[in-house]
Amino acid sequence: MRLSSMRYKNYTWPHNPETFVVEYRRQMAAHKVPFGGCVLQDLGVNCRILRGEGEFAGPGAYEEFKALAAVFQEPGAGIWTFQQIEHNLGKNFFSCCFENEYEHLKDVICTREKYKEF
Repeated sequence: MRLSSMRYKNYTWPHNPETFVVEYRRQMAAHKVPFGGCVLQDLGVNCRILRGEGEFAGPGAYEEFKALAAVFQEPGAGIWTFQQIEHNLGKNFFSCCFENEYEHLKDVICTREKYKEF
């Protein structure tokens, strides 16, 4: 089985990143209350953060990096939505492994939390 290369907008990675993480954050503010503890204020959801780690290697590594950097400078979104994924299933766009597991994966969310106590 061959895994399809990862894409973002019109750029296709020559090698998939080793790791890829999507992070959501919620902004909270703690306000000190006179003669007491504190009150928390929910300031809402911040932007989504995408992190990947990998490497470009070989004679054209720097050119590949520059091409990717240019794509990130372009305006507009380049994130997959569930509707876009479902529209492209069965069109030889995704790996067969992803397509076979999609029905299960779309209902699985991995989380990591960090809580602060005041």
